[in-house]
Amino acid sequence: AGAVPALMDLMQSTAIEVKEQANGALRQLAPQWCCQQVARLGFDQLDSERVAAAKMLRQLAAVNAEHRKTVVDAGAVEPLVALMQSASPACLEHAMAALTNIMFKSTEHEKIVVQAGAVPSMVRGLLSKVKAVQVGAMRATKMCIQGDPISQRKVVDAGGIDLLVAVLKSDTESLHQKAIGMLLTLANAQEYRKQVLKAGLQQALLEISTAGEDEAIRRCAEDAMEILEPTQQQ
Repeated sequence: AGAVPALMDLMQSTAIEVKEQANGALRQLAPQWCCQQVARLGFDQLDSERVAAAKMLRQLAAVNAEHRKTVVDAGAVEPLVALMQSASPACLEHAMAALTNIMFKSTEHEKIVVQAGAVPSMVRGLLSKVKAVQVGAMRATKMCIQGDPISQRKVVDAGGIDLLVAVLKSDTESLHQKAIGMLLTLANAQEYRKQVLKAGLQQALLEISTAGEDEAIRRCAEDAMEILEPTQQQ
């Protein structure tokens, strides 16, 4: 059981030969190991077991595209989506990170994750008081917003616009620039433009541009206001 985590560690090696050998061994061992981890995600398991399994799947899905497919083929997506319903921040954090890794640079996997119902829980994490959950939710939501139109629509339907504006109005300044970028992406889509503006984006940007502590973020807000100005006049 400990062989797969050890092999995943070896995949971080800078030696090409070591990585190739580790990847070959993973190719043999990972499918069965993944199925074991998926079984540990079940509702009949303790939260600690489910978190541990999600962390392992998260790590494997971060290795490369081949092993992201291994995680998907093991049937991990739906149990990970279900795990995000847990009240445990650790469950949400690691399940969401695993799903985000699965979606990475794969339209096919993105569709699988979105269709499994992951987006509402991802969006819900945007205002989490747990930093790791909030940062993970920003990454997952950004991936969906930059994905296909169905993923964008799921984010909007889950209340993503209002929650991203709320992030801008919060004191979590480190996330402001990312939130601005995501809202501009949505505002650039004709069908969401009015909704983004009605959510109070302009006012939030104005407050950041005049009272923000970080100069780079203030400039980002000013630039966003300039981009949106022609939009408002339409």
